[in-house]
Amino acid sequence: MARLTQVLIFFVVTLSFLSLPNLIYSEDVPQPPVCQFHVQGQIYCDTCRAGFITELSEFIAGAGVRLQCRDSKKGNITFTEVGYTRAEGLYSMLIERDHKNEFCEVNLPSSSRKDCDEIPIEGWVRPSLRFILNTVNGTTRTIKPLGFFKNKALPKCPQVFNKLGMYPPDL
Repeated sequence: MARLTQVLIFFVVTLSFLSLPNLIYSEDVPQPPVCQFHVQGQIYCDTCRAGFITELSEFIAGAGVRLQCRDSKKGNITFTEVGYTRAEGLYSMLIERDHKNEFCEVNLPSSSRKDCDEIPIEGWVRPSLRFILNTVNGTTRTIKPLGFFKNKALPKCPQVFNKLGMYPPDL
């Protein structure tokens, strides 16, 4: 019985040494897992030029969306992804790595509607949103909706502002 155990141990050790070069020189060395992030959001037409979604807002299919990440020290662009909205103005982008020491920003390069293509820059309304893309808060980022201003506000907009208890801006 002792002889069988010695032979078995010898066989296992020999097999281990024979497979060692394959492990060291293998081209299939496992890589660390790649972080994948989903950035998603919605683009709308601000038909009342309110700076937020109202009951008259319309979502835009085919609008351009750009995501850029920049180095936090020098501001150099480290990553850019461009996408387009689909039905209901929804977009989703797959980002392949962690950008923990960078500031990322989603902005609106283009609208697919000629009557609603003005990029808002008035007051507190911004045409982009900044965020940090890292695993601290999970791997999906839902960005608040961004909107283009309609060239001329709809006639029903003052009624919408009255319902909200607001004074309509100069329409």
